[in-house]
Amino acid sequence: MPTIKDMCEQRTKLITDAQALVLGEKVTVEQRAQANKMVADVEILEADINTAQRLEKFELESRSSVKPPRGAPAAGSDESAEKSAKEVRAFEHYIRTGEKRDLTTTSMGAVIPQLFNSQIVDAQKLVGNLVSVVGKKVTDMSGAPLKVGMTNDTGNTLTTMTGETTVVGEADPAVSGFIMQVDTVATSVKVSYQELEDNSFDVASWIKTKFGIRYFRGLEYLLANGNASNVASVVSTATLGATSEAAGLIGYDDFVAIYSALDPAYEGNANWAMNSTTRARVMGLKDTLGRPLFIPNPNSGVLDHILGRPIVLSQPLPTAFTSGNVGVLYGDFNEGYLLRTDGPMSIRRSDDRFVDSLETIFVAYARVGGHSTDAGTHPILALHTL
Repeated sequence: MPTIKDMCEQRTKLITDAQALVLGEKVTVEQRAQANKMVADVEILEADINTAQRLEKFELESRSSVKPPRGAPAAGSDESAEKSAKEVRAFEHYIRTGEKRDLTTTSMGAVIPQLFNSQIVDAQKLVGNLVSVVGKKVTDMSGAPLKVGMTNDTGNTLTTMTGETTVVGEADPAVSGFIMQVDTVATSVKVSYQELEDNSFDVASWIKTKFGIRYFRGLEYLLANGNASNVASVVSTATLGATSEAAGLIGYDDFVAIYSALDPAYEGNANWAMNSTTRARVMGLKDTLGRPLFIPNPNSGVLDHILGRPIVLSQPLPTAFTSGNVGVLYGDFNEGYLLRTDGPMSIRRSDDRFVDSLETIFVAYARVGGHSTDAGTHPILALHTL
């Protein structure tokens, strides 16, 4: 099984080869199709890398967040390891049966497959990158309204004292704020009793992983599009930073325009946000001398920076090379948007609702809210395509 390092090296080679094809003097239809296939393979690899990194991080956080069991003063690590193993087995048994007793099968063994690949092959898509860069606030599970205050004192400076009659005028900071509410979001998985009883893979880990990926994918979609309720769209709340010079196209000058429009106070933590289709088109942009405008990172070999600032891929964002779209965002997302999660995601199991069809349903739900935190100096800018 390839490691994260192997996948990163393969991604680097694909991007380098694709860029070499599209930057040739005469690009044939076959070469462009080959380059598009390479870009598609890059997207799949990036999804695999992103998922592997998130699961690796999730596993590390899960291990670090487990409270050590309180044992006798002379108890050793073997007792702790045994207790952890029992807890894992207990949770898996609950996922399978919903019961706290052992379940054995007799005649059912006749219909259980003799051989099965214990690793399920999953389709992959990139999730959660925009979630990682916006500001985040975790609250308790009460769902109570959250007041958020903002100030803008950027217009006030100093008064020069020219004499005894000089009076320093009062200049209070402009104070504003808003109330954050949350919406309940949910997803479910329905599994037959036969699948729970007969499966030959780690069903507990599989269900938790599926819910985790759905959760981040859902948050990513909500951040990009909003939900007309308590989660605002990052795209619609961003301030117009630049408009493309050509209809249906964006070029180097457009990137320079939006880059220059952001106040330097936000530049140190600024990111570009776009989907992979937009980035793929950016790879083919050239200057008047035929040179590529954006050079891959010499360390990673990946086109992950523009004008020195990182690119964050977010697949729900619209494509920039389409008239009327806002397909490129630039700014400090941590300062410009607040994502509120009201407690962790919860999982519930019901064996009764679909008992007539011999099915169990697992439901995962959480409370989330999102709001722009622009206090007046526009930390997130949008590039609008004519």
